[in-house]
Amino acid sequence: FCSRKCFVSATKYRRNPRKLAWVKKRTAKK
Repeated sequence: FCSRKCFVSATKYRRNPRKLAWVKKRTAKK
């Protein structure tokens, strides 16, 4: 499950694959 903040971050860094991967990793850890 992803919180609103996470969803917004993913959408914000949607054009940044590097940042998106970081967000995904952070989400997976949580």
